[in-house]
Amino acid sequence: MEVAGGAGFYRGLGLERLFRDVQGARYHHVREPAQVLYAGRLALGLDVNG
Repeated sequence: MEVAGGAGFYRGLGLERLFRDVQGARYHHVREPAQVLYAGRLALGLDVNG
């Protein structure tokens, strides 16, 4: 956000949503089944977005 400056806060750029998601991760943990799936895919070297 600091690099993009004020433009980072515009929804059209997409950084606003990513920044909000990262900030929310501090307080809203991932549910256990999703976390297990993510950790397993990461450990196996698979695409974690799939």
